[in-house]
Amino acid sequence: MSKFNIKIGKCDGAVLIGDSANLTIGATQGIPQEQHVPRETTTTTVHSPCQETGDDINYKAKSGYVLVINNYIFPKRPDGERHWSGEDVKGLKSLFDDFNFTTKIYDNLEQREIKGLLQDTSEKDFGRYDCFVCVILSHGSKDRIYGTDDISINIEAITSCFFAK
Repeated sequence: MSKFNIKIGKCDGAVLIGDSANLTIGATQGIPQEQHVPRETTTTTVHSPCQETGDDINYKAKSGYVLVINNYIFPKRPDGERHWSGEDVKGLKSLFDDFNFTTKIYDNLEQREIKGLLQDTSEKDFGRYDCFVCVILSHGSKDRIYGTDDISINIEAITSCFFAK
């Protein structure tokens, strides 16, 4: 079974992937690993030290903390459910388990719950980890992610929780 093959041009800030895009996160060299990212907007935020070699980043995290928010039930929408989201979460969990990362998964959060979880998470001590990854599987638009209550949160509000204060 294939996994993600992730390449990120920068090491700080946020990477926003959506609409049938493929996502690349550093894997062991020589092992091709790729998987399709769901059509809904997915945000991955990575904060870790890195070395750039040309256009690629050469960094191996030995430990990491992964926060996954999986919104798949939207009671106020006619389509109501994001099908196959559970499979995406299983794939992400398997991927990060292979890296021996700690993974926390939260399902079906309203906008205020997302904000609260992100704020609480940003206040944790991640000193024992090499990196932090945040994946949000949900409906979204150009610069917004939606909670299950169909109220949006701006991408900048999400990423600003994790910038040095």
